[in-house]
Amino acid sequence: MVVRARRLNDEEVIKHQLALSDRHRLWGTNCPMVDIDFLVTEYDHAKPKALIEYKHEKANVDFTNLNNLGMAPQSYEALNKLATQGNIPFFVVRYNDTFSIWNITPMNKLATIWCQYLKRNKTLLENEYVDFLYILRERESPNDIQPELIVAQGDPPQ
Repeated sequence: MVVRARRLNDEEVIKHQLALSDRHRLWGTNCPMVDIDFLVTEYDHAKPKALIEYKHEKANVDFTNLNNLGMAPQSYEALNKLATQGNIPFFVVRYNDTFSIWNITPMNKLATIWCQYLKRNKTLLENEYVDFLYILRERESPNDIQPELIVAQGDPPQ
């Protein structure tokens, strides 16, 4: 007899995640962890291309401690080291409610080099951001997806 686990709904998943986070704090201050909102590995043919932490534009994130090497509070520093050891860029990317504006913050040296190499603004329209993701993979963005992308109205970001 095969027993299948019931899939948790979103509220149950969040409840379990919060419970684990609270429980982990009981294990002491010398056992830190990072509670990541939405961390992804962008990859191509099983080869990691970038580590990206996606955050909504209204998420409470303090980037005032960043320096030119991409260092931040300890949780981001740990992710930075993970990406750097993997020889991939690490970005924090903020998006708006309509997914039309994407703001890229390079978090390690490789990410800073990518942004300088591409000579791109750190704030991009969705179609520009998708192009950025394809360039990270050393590929061209397919033309057939471009009409599906949301393009913000008004002036392009500066």
